[in-house]
Amino acid sequence: MQSLKLISISSYARLAALAAFIAVFCPLAALVAGIMRLFMLFGLVKTVPASINSYAARPFSAVILAILGIRVHVEGQKHLESHRPCVFVANHQSALDAITMGRVCPRRTASFGKKEILKIPFFGLYYIATGNVFIDRMNPKNSAGTLAWAASYIRKDRASAWFFPEGTRNRSGKGFLPFKRGAFQLAVDTGVPVVPVVSSPLGSVLKSKPLRIFPGTVVLRVLPPIHPDGTGRDAATRLMSVTRSAMLVVYESRPPSLCMLSKKVEPSG
Repeated sequence: MQSLKLISISSYARLAALAAFIAVFCPLAALVAGIMRLFMLFGLVKTVPASINSYAARPFSAVILAILGIRVHVEGQKHLESHRPCVFVANHQSALDAITMGRVCPRRTASFGKKEILKIPFFGLYYIATGNVFIDRMNPKNSAGTLAWAASYIRKDRASAWFFPEGTRNRSGKGFLPFKRGAFQLAVDTGVPVVPVVSSPLGSVLKSKPLRIFPGTVVLRVLPPIHPDGTGRDAATRLMSVTRSAMLVVYESRPPSLCMLSKKVEPSG
């Protein structure tokens, strides 16, 4: 009982430190990103908005993970840069995914997230200022316009996109929710491959009721690129199905390395 109490207190202390860091870092990062955008506008800096994201995401995530005591182990890291530009797709279990996957955010990559992120204090401002993009899931016309813009973005700037194709968090810890076709249609329309990223189950480092975070290791496995086999809606549907199946096999097979690392710390309660 005493050890459980100590673990709980430690968890709350980490959350308090996390909140303090976000409150300081996010506004500063947003300010710096805004200045960089002005420099880009006047041709003083030759880069694209997606580059701001990768510059900010890695140190942001590294500090947060250090505060939380969580390590990220990456398998298949070579596939993050093996074929660019591309569309990255990853499974989505909690808000922690943005941090663990931000640790390996590839260069020139913008993430696409639901517009509700903007309501998160400090982080919403940071998210949009650093070159990421909001999608209005409730407005199909708006979503289609965003994807059309993303297609021109990939073609013109040779930048990549990162999606959570489930569209929302899967808190069950079992399998995946149905995928939405948008990310795969984008890959088909631009002729770029999909690169799947599979996160190990987060149950060993995260408890949601009440919210507690524990030291441990999260494994990310990056799969080889999957190329579209045609054009149009049907090709996007096939690409979505093939990708989801490949990711699900990895997630459910629980390879030895994933099991060993993700169960390093087992929380009680």
